[in-house]
Amino acid sequence: MDKDEVLVELGLNSKMNDKLKGSIVKILKRNTTEIIGTFEVFNEVNGWVTPNDTLFLHDVLIEGEKNCNKAANGQVVRVEILTYPSKNKKPTGKIVEIIGN
Repeated sequence: MDKDEVLVELGLNSKMNDKLKGSIVKILKRNTTEIIGTFEVFNEVNGWVTPNDTLFLHDVLIEGEKNCNKAANGQVVRVEILTYPSKNKKPTGKIVEIIGN
């Protein structure tokens, strides 16, 4: 994710005339722990938050009534990231503040 501190392994890419390529080996420090975005109701107890910041590339899944914190469809909310995205999984979070409509 944007501005995370990572450990990178460098190597040569033979397909690109031996130019350097890098692979992330480990995430050392997360930069983003919260996001601001718009809440969208998915069903009675789950929803998604679409981030306002275009550098955060993933919608955040909000699972369960407790994590939705009584937010209504279309409200702008502040979300604490609980799990970060991986290759096959979206990030999850909980709404910690309802900012407004």
